[in-house]
Amino acid sequence: RPAKMSRGDDAFEDEVLRCYNLCWVTPQLTQELELTGLEEFVCRIQEEFSRQPLQTELGINNEYNLQFAVYPGRGEGYNRHRDAFPTTNSDENKPSRKLTCLFYLNKDWEPEDGGQMRVFTAPGVSIDGMGEPFSFWGVNSYDIDPLYGRVVIFRSEIVEHAVLPCFNTERLALTFWAHGVTSGDATSGDQQSSIVQFSDPNINNTTSNNNSDEANVSGNNNNIE
Repeated sequence: RPAKMSRGDDAFEDEVLRCYNLCWVTPQLTQELELTGLEEFVCRIQEEFSRQPLQTELGINNEYNLQFAVYPGRGEGYNRHRDAFPTTNSDENKPSRKLTCLFYLNKDWEPEDGGQMRVFTAPGVSIDGMGEPFSFWGVNSYDIDPLYGRVVIFRSEIVEHAVLPCFNTERLALTFWAHGVTSGDATSGDQQSSIVQFSDPNINNTTSNNNSDEANVSGNNNNIE
């Protein structure tokens, strides 16, 4: 179905701000379609996210969502946003998205296809292994290519990002959201330690410009190796 903005009764479609098709992947769906590899992927991610530092610092629990998204390749994108809604005092102790894990499935991706994930950073904040950020009117950002086999993990409530327009071919991605209990101001975290980007070493990728095939892990006690 087409993606929507907001949530609940306030949800609406906007082909300018957010334009792609999605499918929510459930355990029942993976069993019906015999998606054994996908089940193994989810189990591996759950295992990684169940590590004690993440549970202690982010309140990660056993709730999760998995989404398969397709950008058709006709100029679609997704404007700047966070994956979790801003929290207020009334939201404390309520479950919300804590970690986002993206898994790209674009085997023949080329730079001219677009669809990069643009990560916005505060002044003075850099992402390890990605060189200097692009700066425009005081706004710093990094572009991450959606290469086949690449995994990007970041704090859902902190990291602002966008999907640049997609052209020529479909852009495919699985997104895994780990949930946890909100406590305090979720947007006050250290942005530099809130993103990890790496590629599967068993898959041959060709990266462009400021991206690296080697594992890049940023964080204090939050390392996912």
